[in-house]
Amino acid sequence: MKISKLLFLLFFVAIASCNDAQQNQQNIEEIEEQEVDVEDRATVEKQVGDPENLMKDWDELLNQEDTLGLAEIIADDAVLLTGGKGVKDTDSIRMWLNNNSVAMKGLTREAMVNSSGEKIRYQAGTFSKEEESTPGEGTYTIIWEQDDSDSQWKIKLLDISSEGNSD
Repeated sequence: MKISKLLFLLFFVAIASCNDAQQNQQNIEEIEEQEVDVEDRATVEKQVGDPENLMKDWDELLNQEDTLGLAEIIADDAVLLTGGKGVKDTDSIRMWLNNNSVAMKGLTREAMVNSSGEKIRYQAGTFSKEEESTPGEGTYTIIWEQDDSDSQWKIKLLDISSEGNSD
């Protein structure tokens, strides 16, 4: 009788151990999935904040002549430098973009400098446009800053200088 009780006890312990092993395996799998999710989030955040990706968004807005979209990515305290002038008034910057977005449509950019910090990204380079109606070439620097209130990337500085530009 003692042996049967001992066997029953061993059987119960074995079943309990199997359940613990299955639970541990499930926990390990959940942790591994979370680690992958963290890596995926980091990759997505890196890509979204990458200067070249930000500039692709800029190009798309220009090429679609989406002046509302352009206005949304301008920081409230942004600065525009163009034609030897500096503009700090956000409404004036948005008006300038509205007036010049058609002329900037279809620009070919060549990035010469890309850089990223924790909350700042920038790109500088040259641009050209081959269309007869609005030919041109020049340089640009765009500094993006991550907005603290909504974590969106906004243009903090827009420096566009084209040859013969007096705008």
